[in-house]
Formats: sequence, structure tokens, C-alpha cells
Amino acid sequence: MPVRKGNFGKRPNNQQSKEILIATCDSNIDFTKPVSFSEISQHEYTGDAYICGVISGETELGHRMGIRFISAEPNHFVIGFKFSRRPIVYFAKNPFTIGEYRREIDSFNKLNSEICL
Repeated sequence: MPVRKGNFGKRPNNQQSKEILIATCDSNIDFTKPVSFSEISQHEYTGDAYICGVISGETELGHRMGIRFISAEPNHFVIGFKFSRRPIVYFAKNPFTIGEYRREIDSFNKLNSEICL
């Protein structure tokens, strides 16, 4: 995923700009690099089929990252996912964003315990 620099690129000596660019480049799997799937399992819940698993890869900065996912079948519709790390969320130091991210994790964990375990 290409990084949108916006105004950050116009302030190359600004420490906050550097930090947010680094956090942005380190918060997602770079799908131009090899990825792998693991812990793939099939489940049935309330009569519907699901696939649960982990996709692993590297960020643009070369750090390892994994994403747990739950996919509704047969259409491969991802209904839940959880990143192993999301530096951009915490860099922003925005209580609302951090709270929403934590609620997203809680929601995934509940769904995962109902469907995948």
C-alpha cells in the first residue's frame, strides 16, 4: 500500500512528521512482499461455513506482522480481523482512536471465540 505523505513530506525535518510516516509504514502488511497463511481451519456456526486463520508478512519497514481473520464462506467475505500490532493507532495519541481500536479487538475476540474456537 503506497504511503500518502500529504503535508508530512513538505516538512522533512519535523520530528512528528517523521514519526507518523514511520508508524504508517509499519502498521500494515506490505503485500508486494511474500506472505504466508497459517492456522487455517474450517468451522460451522449457526449452519454457516467459516474459515479462520492467520496471514503473516512484513511491513514496508521489514518488521514481521500477522493478521488473524475470520472469513464467511463460500464468498470469502472477511467479517473480522485483528492485527498483531498497529503502531499508528498509538502514535496518534488520540483517546477516541485508541478506544475504537480496543473495541475492535474486543469485538474480534468475541467473534473468534464463538466461531473459531
